[in-house]
Amino acid sequence: MDAASSTVLLLDSYVGQTQKTSAALVLYGLYVPLFAIAIFTLHRRQTAGKKLLLAASWTLFLVGTAQMLLCSMIAAVSVQLLSTLASSPESMAKVSSLQHSLTVLNAASQTIFVINVFLTDLLFLCRCYLIYARQWKVILFPASLIFLTSVSAVISLATTSSSTPLGWQKVQLVTAVVGYGMGLFANIVLMVLTAGRIWWMSRASVHAHLLTTIKNRYTTTISIILESGAIYCFCAGMLAVSAMSNSTGTFYLVIEGIAFQAVNIAPTLTVVRVGLGHNVLDSVDRGMSPCPAKPGGHNAKVMEC
Repeated sequence: MDAASSTVLLLDSYVGQTQKTSAALVLYGLYVPLFAIAIFTLHRRQTAGKKLLLAASWTLFLVGTAQMLLCSMIAAVSVQLLSTLASSPESMAKVSSLQHSLTVLNAASQTIFVINVFLTDLLFLCRCYLIYARQWKVILFPASLIFLTSVSAVISLATTSSSTPLGWQKVQLVTAVVGYGMGLFANIVLMVLTAGRIWWMSRASVHAHLLTTIKNRYTTTISIILESGAIYCFCAGMLAVSAMSNSTGTFYLVIEGIAFQAVNIAPTLTVVRVGLGHNVLDSVDRGMSPCPAKPGGHNAKVMEC
């Protein structure tokens, strides 16, 4: 490949990385105040699972911030590489060093993304587990889907390199698309299971003639689950579609930049709503059972109706 072709490819990469970083920065700008609201509201309320939500929120914030820093560094190195080629194309040692730095930073960014997705999936899985009163058999299927998603992502990462043979590059593309598809399916299953359980509990509350405020709490909880799940599923679906069309194109990179922060925004929206008091688990913990009282019953049995 001649110098002119290399410069054109690097220019395309620079444009894609710049737009990707811009998309991630815009979403990060929305995420930071949302995170601050989540932490503030959680600290002011005594709500079910408060410690878990605080720990999850801080972990996702740190991971999201690290991702934003990596995106910025990738964009900066891309600019420096393009500038070096334009001013002194004969300086191959510096060009090679910058290209190596770019490869390392991209690998680190993708690794952070895989970890971020896994943590978000784990949080949604935990939410489903609690809604079903810690019945672990219910979450076996979505947990296996999340595990397969992570395996596909790791294989895709391991085969990501510009120097890998064409066959392995095809493996990387297939595993990436499969990973996105599995992630999408896993979250649809979790969304249906969780929202379906809340809907069933709301029907029980109608038969038990509970207060309107409690019925409204169930409705609000369903909307929380659906809105966070919709954001996540949209990103996973768009990543799968754009990867199949062109995994190095600008459109894919922009969607990836959006997904980098959307995976944190989706669960944080849930935390904000919980911090504001829209938490059906609080009703369970306080004994506001949607089921008629049973002799010798216990709050832990509420979910079994």
